[in-house]
Amino acid sequence: MAKKIRVWDGSAWQDVAPALPYTAVHSAQASMPSTAVDGQIWLDTDASVPSTTVTRWYKLPSAGTTTLSGNDDNSIPLAYTPGYEQVFLNGTLLSRSAADYTATTGTSVVLSSAIVAGDIVEIICPLQITTTDTYTQAATNAAFQANTNNFAAGKNKIINGDFRINQRAFTTATAGGVYLYDRFYTNTAGASSPIYTANVLSAGEIPGYDGINYLTMSGSASDPAGVYMQMDHRIEDVRTLAGETVTLSFWAKGSSSGTISANFTQDFGTSGSAREVVTAKTIDVSTSWNRYFLTFLLPSISGKTIGAGSSLRLILSKLQGTSYHAIWGSATFSGVLSICGIQLESGSNMTAFQTATGTIQGELAACQRYYWRKSAANNLNSFFATGSAASTTSAFVLLQAPTTMRVPPTAIDFSGCALNDGANSTNVTSLTLNQANENGCWINAVVSSGLTQFRPYVLWTGTNVNAFIGLSSEL
Repeated sequence: MAKKIRVWDGSAWQDVAPALPYTAVHSAQASMPSTAVDGQIWLDTDASVPSTTVTRWYKLPSAGTTTLSGNDDNSIPLAYTPGYEQVFLNGTLLSRSAADYTATTGTSVVLSSAIVAGDIVEIICPLQITTTDTYTQAATNAAFQANTNNFAAGKNKIINGDFRINQRAFTTATAGGVYLYDRFYTNTAGASSPIYTANVLSAGEIPGYDGINYLTMSGSASDPAGVYMQMDHRIEDVRTLAGETVTLSFWAKGSSSGTISANFTQDFGTSGSAREVVTAKTIDVSTSWNRYFLTFLLPSISGKTIGAGSSLRLILSKLQGTSYHAIWGSATFSGVLSICGIQLESGSNMTAFQTATGTIQGELAACQRYYWRKSAANNLNSFFATGSAASTTSAFVLLQAPTTMRVPPTAIDFSGCALNDGANSTNVTSLTLNQANENGCWINAVVSSGLTQFRPYVLWTGTNVNAFIGLSSEL
């Protein structure tokens, strides 16, 4: 039966069940626990005689008695810690300070006045705590620990840290400056057969990460001094975490053991101050999935000039030649590196992984601030934009962005698009930005021939399952 508490509601007492913020699990065990469990309370139940006791000594002494000792009427021996006892005569608490009694031996009490026939004496006998049954520091550490499972949305400054969003349908990349999963791109030179590949975690590979994407990086150094092979992520606004201690964490494994490195660059944007490069740190990666972390102190930006397009840039390096050790660290990983679950947060502690927004839809919208793509996929005859023909070879169409972008789009990419007037479909040969703002743009769609001037047209996929159109406002 659930316990209740009594609450005065202003007119009457009400019995209500207490509201708990969570359900606590109470458990007891005879041996010290090896790890802590959230919501669990450890009770020592080793069945040993407790070192702290409180007993009630009760007696009807003979008339004229002044010294109380030995067993009471219930065969309980008188034993107390001097100074902690409480003596009651006929229910009245006697005073030690007023010399109603003396109690110095721990086994006897001397009354200042003799007992009268029929008097009842009660003595509450506490014993002080001893060290016999106290917890060791190791026991305390095992039973209690700080809760570091911080799941606050926004703590992770890496957007798409779990690689879930993949608007460009990345599968493989072999060159530098190519976007991978959203918000991540390649940076490579002097590497032999550099390959970045998209993968999916199998069930049980990393508990709690089933079905999540991960990235592999493979390639060796063809130029030992001038090689670098990196994954790059830019965080908008150089003010982000400036002057703070930060923790970078990620899951990684290798086809063989090896060393990778990580560092940051503060880019102050157009006409801003010169870049600040944070000293790189290295870490050894094993052949099984493990979560690693590195702690950095980011420089203050006090006195710096911040221009448009400023950013904090994270660089994770698989390979680094001697020419770049001073900048990016001495990464020497020659095998296949796998990585996922990237997080950057304030503070010196690594906490539980959380995406930047905490939701799939939020993460997609955050990615679309920098790039968004609309594709046919399995939905043929999808409409991208509407407009009208300016001539027999071009049409202007209005493309609406699904979210407000960082800046007016600076680049457009497409494939397999066509213009359709309801009767005929004409393949597009080029798309160029005409006028743009953060919410959309006018696009000039060019065909070889066949348009009717001033006639309405839609830009669409037709029957091309690979058709898409994308806008970029990347940093």
